[in-house]
Amino acid sequence: MTYYSESVTTGAAANRRTARKDPMELLVRLRTQNHNASFENILAKWKKAIHADDEYEEAVDMYCFRNLWTELDAAERRKQQKEAREAADRAAKARGEPTAEETRAAETNAAADTVRQTILWDFLMPNGKPLHACTFGYALTAGGIFTRIGKMGKKTEIIGNKLKREQIEKISERIRF
Repeated sequence: MTYYSESVTTGAAANRRTARKDPMELLVRLRTQNHNASFENILAKWKKAIHADDEYEEAVDMYCFRNLWTELDAAERRKQQKEAREAADRAAKARGEPTAEETRAAETNAAADTVRQTILWDFLMPNGKPLHACTFGYALTAGGIFTRIGKMGKKTEIIGNKLKREQIEKISERIRF
């Protein structure tokens, strides 16, 4: 029974390629043979089998070490990336520019405003039409925020012909998701 990819160089797949015995296959076999057994019961059987065989112990040691090694590398990379971000933020502040976090926040807010505007502009009304294709009179009868929009024109005028998206955006700023 094989559970690995030849392209993987870390973790269990790499261990299974280098170890003579596979602790995962042992676990699968034990769970299959004892499908109603508890976690603790299968763990005890698995540990007993592992400790009774040097090749299994070597495979488990390698698996544990490789995972710890990989996590240590990842933690060091995260620390270096954080330090690099903090240095870049300090440099940006010194130049009077926004930090990366401030830039991301501004981009997120701009995207949210665009979504908010588009959602209201293209909002599908109960009559099956998007808001911008409805009349101001219909918006009045829809109620809620649409009443405010309905008061912005003559009852027979089409909203999209008289208002621009920016005007709808000003109204939609009051909507919070």
